[in-house]
Amino acid sequence: HKEKSRKRKKNGTMAICRRNGLCYTIGYMTKWQKEGHSLRYTGYEYIWFFFIYAFIGWLIEVVFAAFSRKRFANRGFLNGPLCPVYGCGMVFLQLFFGGLLQNLFFLFIGSFVTTSLLEYFTGKLMERFYGRKWWDYSDYKYNFGGYV
Repeated sequence: HKEKSRKRKKNGTMAICRRNGLCYTIGYMTKWQKEGHSLRYTGYEYIWFFFIYAFIGWLIEVVFAAFSRKRFANRGFLNGPLCPVYGCGMVFLQLFFGGLLQNLFFLFIGSFVTTSLLEYFTGKLMERFYGRKWWDYSDYKYNFGGYV
């Protein structure tokens, strides 16, 4: 069943009406949404994006480390299969740049800047809170503070 339309009701709720005529309420709208802005996904979907991409990021890091070091290495600071910086990065990209799919140049530039800043500030905060550097790119050309 494909969505047919979204209808705003006066009481601040939003209804989704399907082609078969069934409508259901999806919850109260925020002031921001009432002013005409809308999110591309629900809060639950953003939570799913976070966990899916945090897991995919962890998996890629582990596979890369396993091939590089010839042994398993649990990447990340959590005791589990998640790297939150990847999940946060994906959620930020969806929130801030989801509407730029038609303009790939600005999508690329925005994604590059946003994820670089996220990685830089995450690295700085983790070093400050935990007293050690969790990743270091100082040996790479064009690095930024060793974090990016």
